Amino acid sequence: MKLLIDVGNSRCKWALVNTLGEITYAGVVDNVALAGFEFPEVCAAADAVWVANVAGSKLAYQLSLLLQKRSAPVLWLQSEASFQQLHNDYQAPHKLGIDRWAALVAAWHDDVQANAALVINAGTALTVDALLDNRFIGGVIAPGLRLQALAFGEHTDAVLVRDGQLQDFPSNTADAAYSGIVRGLLGVILAQCEALRQRAGKAPMCIITGGDAPTLLTYLNPMLQARGISLKHAPELVLRGIYLLGHAS
Repeated sequence: MKLLIDVGNSRCKWALVNTLGEITYAGVVDNVALAGFEFPEVCAAADAVWVANVAGSKLAYQLSLLLQKRSAPVLWLQSEASFQQLHNDYQAPHKLGIDRWAALVAAWHDDVQANAALVINAGTALTVDALLDNRFIGGVIAPGLRLQALAFGEHTDAVLVRDGQLQDFPSNTADAAYSGIVRGLLGVILAQCEALRQRAGKAPMCIITGGDAPTLLTYLNPMLQARGISLKHAPELVLRGIYLLGHAS
């Protein structure tokens, strides 16, 4: 058994997987609660722990203290220049966020190979990364839904974005702010779809993951279908990538 841990900017996602890579137990804890967290006793069955951390050294230290209570060795994953036949074209491959690299590895390994695809991670940040001809050719990062909503709350007077709903022509401030944020995120994705279509000469497929993926899927799916682009929701994409990278290390 392996314990896979994905420490994102806001939450720590973890999963216990068997020898076939199948998730047998999983959970989520907010980063602010990590210091007081205890992994369930079932996790003691893990003979190795594989970690992808993008939340910085403080969270890494807190997690390392938790993991010291386990006898299993811990591997802290880093992005690399390649995985099997997948090449990482980032200018400095090791500076690519390990969560992005793990998602790209999983998408390429399971679905993409030499085809064109966008890997979308809708979390604290929205990342939209392109795969083409067995290469990660680059991607964009934008503030995610909740991060933009938080900015509205901090810099405007009583704009309750969380109470808004997407409308074509909003007639109240909460709907107007929420609609603007969501349409902006959808616009980033559609722009990258068109850019990759032009580069590849064909419609790419899209794979989406992250906490805000269900919200965006409602609006994104019909938009992509109208453009002949397939969309797959892969909630465990980063954890799947951690599993593949851990086995390769």
